[in-house]
Amino acid sequence: MIFLGKFLLKNGSGSPGQTAKVLIKHFNRRNHSYMASEPCEIYLDILSDRIMISQGSGQSYYDRLYDFDKIEAFLENDISTFTFLVLFSKSDKY
Repeated sequence: MIFLGKFLLKNGSGSPGQTAKVLIKHFNRRNHSYMASEPCEIYLDILSDRIMISQGSGQSYYDRLYDFDKIEAFLENDISTFTFLVLFSKSDKY
């Protein structure tokens, strides 16, 4: 039973591993079609889509993310940092 709980925390829906897989798939798909010069352009595009969907569904997951210049400087073209940012914005505690 303990093993199942650990497995679900690592690999279940909304877990860091699952979120990273989804973000990497989105990144690869968009990079293939856009061929952006900097990965951060695609990260910000994915983030803006997530913000619009969140607001459209009445959820406020990404309310803390409003300054895209600071976000771009924070990301430094790193998918791990981008995954952290998405997970952090969806957390209830600051």
